[in-house]
Order: sequence, then structure tokens, then C-alpha cells
Amino acid sequence: MAGILLLLFVLISLFCIGLVCFSHNLRINVRLYFAFAILFVILWLVFLYFSNLQTGWALFFNRGAYAWPIVALLFFGLFVGASYPKSKQDSFWTKANIISVIAAGATVCISLTNLNVADITPRTGVNGAFVGFNVVPGRLAILVGLSLLGFSVALITRVVLTYRRVEERQKRPLRIILLTLLLCIFVSLTTDVLGPLISGGSSIGNALSNIAVIIFIASVAYSALRYSFLDIRLYVLRALVYSITLISLGLAYAGVTSFFVTQILNIRLSFGAICMLALVTSLVAVSFQPLKEYFDRRTSRLFFRDYYNPQDLLNEFSRLLARTVEIQTIKSTSGELITRALKPAHFQYLLTAEVEKEEDQNFLKLLFSSGLDQIVTDEIDERRYSLLLKALKVQDVDMAVRLRTTHGNLGFMIFGFRRSGGIYSKQDRRIMNILADEIAVGLQNALRFQEIRRFNETLQLKIEEATRQLRHTNTRLRSLDQTKDDFISMASHQLRTPLTSVKGYVSMVLDGDAGRINPLQRKLLNQSFISAQRMVYLISDLLNVSRLKTGKFIIESISSDLSQVVAEEVAQLAESAKGRGLELVYHKPERFPVLMLDETKLRQVIMNFIDNALYYTPSGGHIDVYLKDMPQSIEFTVVDDGMGVPKSEQHHLFSKFYRAHNAKRARPDGTGLGLFMARKVIVAQGGSTIFRSQEGKGSTFGFTLSKSRLQAPPSASPPSPTE
Repeated sequence: MAGILLLLFVLISLFCIGLVCFSHNLRINVRLYFAFAILFVILWLVFLYFSNLQTGWALFFNRGAYAWPIVALLFFGLFVGASYPKSKQDSFWTKANIISVIAAGATVCISLTNLNVADITPRTGVNGAFVGFNVVPGRLAILVGLSLLGFSVALITRVVLTYRRVEERQKRPLRIILLTLLLCIFVSLTTDVLGPLISGGSSIGNALSNIAVIIFIASVAYSALRYSFLDIRLYVLRALVYSITLISLGLAYAGVTSFFVTQILNIRLSFGAICMLALVTSLVAVSFQPLKEYFDRRTSRLFFRDYYNPQDLLNEFSRLLARTVEIQTIKSTSGELITRALKPAHFQYLLTAEVEKEEDQNFLKLLFSSGLDQIVTDEIDERRYSLLLKALKVQDVDMAVRLRTTHGNLGFMIFGFRRSGGIYSKQDRRIMNILADEIAVGLQNALRFQEIRRFNETLQLKIEEATRQLRHTNTRLRSLDQTKDDFISMASHQLRTPLTSVKGYVSMVLDGDAGRINPLQRKLLNQSFISAQRMVYLISDLLNVSRLKTGKFIIESISSDLSQVVAEEVAQLAESAKGRGLELVYHKPERFPVLMLDETKLRQVIMNFIDNALYYTPSGGHIDVYLKDMPQSIEFTVVDDGMGVPKSEQHHLFSKFYRAHNAKRARPDGTGLGLFMARKVIVAQGGSTIFRSQEGKGSTFGFTLSKSRLQAPPSASPPSPTE
């Protein structure tokens, strides 16, 4: 009897584990693999138990005891492979799985025939009692044994490979479960399969196998509770609590029954009968609720046609209100649910926001004026609510339920008389009050959603209108901007011709072509020449801005000696520096390479940097001009100790038409184009600008250019000054 109880405990536990994992939200293949593995372990234990009973099916059970372990090992291997990260050789494991399935099928077919177990013979004990069977191995029994061993080794190999790949948090439960699984496989194969197959004796390890399986079950439960193995902790806890409840219930009823039978009826019960009584009691407890629900459904259809399940109705309403915010959907679907449950002759929603007819508005006012949340025609006070009662009868209304939220009243649910001729019961009224609150909240949310949607639509129309106006304005601005660019381009071209003449004539006078001039005349003419040169550079800036807009800004590189270009620009501005009381020093390098540069544009950049330093450095200041030849690049900088640029405005400095506030005070006539065009020219030649400044202490402006992009051809030489 103890053996039967032990087997029943093992089988029920295995069934619960398989059912829990199968019902859990895992991938379908993982659930199926584990469920089938548990199923075939159960089959194996059942066949193992009946293989030692003296029945006509003993030979069949003995053969099956060798077949089902193979299938269980196969599904355990598939389960391990599907539950954890696969190796990089996915195709290898796919082929291995196919081969394993074919091999398992072939081995099972052999195991169930006389090729595995040819025959069995009864074996008796010392007193002549039956104690088991001797197994007569068939011709392929060794092959079956080797297959079992092979599947065991394959499972262990897959487990080891999987164990090496998973994360540390997954190794803990896997380690416990797999060690107990290996113990279970080893004990079962040695005591129940390989031993009898090799020796020809009877199976001797049923108890040991059951104990090993119990250890495996305990490891699965412990891993689920302690480490959340396969995330089934909650299910295992529920299963344990449910099992303990059933066992306690069965033992309690069995104890009470055995006491009553023994003490009152004077009938002695054996231990086996008490255990069977406890088992039957537990089965009755398990089957009671499903049977009750089944018969409730059947009898309700036959005898209680107006009956409905309030909880089901509430659940359906909860699902409806959770998945939609459309007023019409809520009204139509909820109306169908209420009509199906209560079966009124008619049902409708009378909402304040939707009532248009005057008669409906008056009826709604009467309902609100009553102050009642639930109005039943048969129970209303005729003397107090005579007008309302008359209106209810005219509208053929038997019950009305108010739809109320914390923000106010939405309206009423209107119920006609029940088609069955009965009245609305207290349960009906209570359920409708509960539903009224849920529906009111759902309708309120739907109304707000509609308002938001209408607002969004109105806002979208306004945005589209504003966008159209902005596009129209932008088109006009583009046209005006184009007109401005055309004017700047035309004016710049027109101004260059007279300026070139002025500059040329002044240069001729300075060179003595018109006779000798005194020092004062030379000084004044030099200032005129410098101003004309600045005007030429300003016109060039305006033209370059126009070219940037039209995409005609090009770099025209020629062989140039940049050190000579800088020297010429410094020489031109020396008089201006002297007149302002400034010290302008050019630190000219001894040697400097010839590079391919757009000399005209770079000359303009150099002049702009030095000229800015002259204007924004107070009298007595110093301006140093550096040109350095470094291994990979050249660097030009102008360092002054002038007013500097405020830190808050430095990031705007190279923007078009932008000037710092202190620069505007020092030089109101500036345009803000010089630094903008300087950066464009430098970047266009593959360089980058240099800028450092501290307000009140001075600034550093300059640029670096990569020599690898500006190397002149070997034969190139800088143009002579006379060219």
C-alpha cells in the first residue's frame, strides 16, 4: 500500500508540474517539450510499476518500461535547447534534433517488440510467493540499452554546453535541476533498465526510481520558489497551496468518517481503505466546482431563461470600457449586453449632451427633478411624482437609472418593461446601479476624448491656415530677398568701377606721376588710398555674399607666397596704426612654402583681421601678426590687447551681419560681414578659424590651413611683384 501511495504522490506531482509549465506564458515549443517530457516520465513510472504485477499485460508493460525513458530523454533535450540561448551552430543542432527524433522513433518501435524483451518468466520467493518477473532479453536488447545510454549522454552533453553559455543568474537553478535530473537518470537506468536487461533478472529499483523522481520534483519546486525558474513561481505557490488544501480536506474527512464508522458503527477500516477514502474525498473536492458550474449552465438554460451571471456581465462591461473610447460603440455594445441579460422590451440612453427633441428634453428634466438615482415605475409615489409617473407611462418606461460622475449628471439609462412580464429584482437594480457608475465614467471619458478630437481637428485647421499664410509670406520674403541680392550685386559691380579709378589715380599721385608731393599731402593721400581699399574689400564681401546665395562662390587657387601677402597688407595698414598710436608688428618667418591659395580672398581675410584689431584696440596698444610654418599646417594669427569680445556674445560672432554691442559703440559704421566671409573663405579652402578672446584684455583671430591640400606643383613659383 505504501508503494501505491508513493507512486500516486509522484504521478500527481509530476502532472501538476507539467500542467503548470504548460499553462504558463512560455513559447509554445518550450511548453510542449516540457509537458511531453513529464508525460512520458509518468508513462514510464506507470509501466514500471505494472511490469512487476502478475497480470496478462505484464509482457507489454515490461517492454514499455524500456521505450518511454527514451522519449522522455529526447523531450528533455529539446526542452533544454529551446529554453536557453542557442549556440552559434544553429544548423548543427537542428540536424541533431532531427536525427534524435528518428533514432528515438526507431528505438521505441524495437523496444515494444520481442526484439527487445523476448519473454518474461515469473520469479518466486523463499515461501513460493510471487515476487516479480525474470526478463528474457531479445536479439536487439543490447541495442536498446546502448540507445538509452546514448540519449543520456546526449542530454548530459547538451546540458553542459547550455550551462556554459547561460548567465550566472540562470546557472543557479539550472545547476540544481540538472544535477537532480542526472541523478534520476542514473538511478533509473541502473536499477530499472540496464540492470535487468543485462542480468536477465527482475526489476528491483521501483522504490529507488520513485525516490529519485521525488528529488527531481523537489528541485524543480525549490528552483521555481527560490530562483524563479522559468518564471513559474506564482503558479508553483498556488499549486502547493491548492494541494495542501486538498490533502488537508481529504485527511479531515477521512478521519471524521473513519472515527464515525469505527466508534459508532463498530466497523474496523484498514489503513488502505482510509487512504482510499482520503483520495476519493480529494477527488470529489476537485471535481465539485467544475461539475457545479456545468450543471448551473445546463439548468439555467432549461429552467432559468431570465437568469444571467452578474459577475460575467460586470466583466464584459469592464472589458468593453477598457478597450474603447467611442461613445457610439459604448452605447451600442453596452445596450446589447444589458438587453441580453435583463431582456427589457426596449433600452436606450438619454444623455443631456445628445438630447435634441423638445419632448425628450422635458422628459429628462422631469427625471432630474425627481432627485432619485433609480426610478422604478411600480414603486414611485403617485401623489408626489404625478407628472413624472404620467411621463413614464407615456414613454413605456419601467425603470430609469441615473448616470452620475463627480463632474455632474450625464443623463439616464431607460428600461422598458421586461418581455417575460416579470419585474426587475433587487439584484437587477443593484447590478444596474454598479454598471451606471462604470458607464458614466466611460461615457465621460468618451465625451472628453471627443472634445479633444474636435479641438485637435480645429487646431489642425488653424495650423494649416497659418502654414498657408506663412508660406505666402515666406514666398514674398524670398522675392524681396532676391530683389535685395540683385540690388547688392548690381550696386557692387557699379561701385567697383569708379572705386578702381579713384584707387588707381591716388596710387599714381603717391608714386609721383603728377609731380612731387609734400609729407602732409602724402599722409592724406595714404589715408584716402586705405579708405578706398577698405571700400573695395567691403564691395568684395557684398559680392561674395551674393555669390554664396546663388552658388557661384568659387575658390580660385594660384601659387602664392603667403608671407609676402601678409607683409604687403601689414605695410598698407602701418600708417593707419601709427596714426592711431598703435604698435603693429609682423613676425615674418624666415622661410615659407609656396602654396596653392586663393590669394585675393585670403588677402581680404588677412586685411579684415588686422583692420579689426586696429579699430578695436585703444591708443597705446600692441598688435602682433604671426605666420607660422608647422609640419602639417600653416597658422596665421593676429593678437591684440584691445577691448575683446563679451563671452555671452562670442558664439554669434561669425554670423552674418552680427556685431557685439561693445564693437557697435567703438565703430558704428561696421557691417558685420567681415568675419562671416572670413570663415566662409577659410572653410572653403579646407581650413578652420582661430578665435580666442577675453573682454577687456584682447583677442586672437586667425586661421589654420592644411598643407597637404595646398601643396603647389614642383615647378610653381610665386609671382614677382612686378607681374
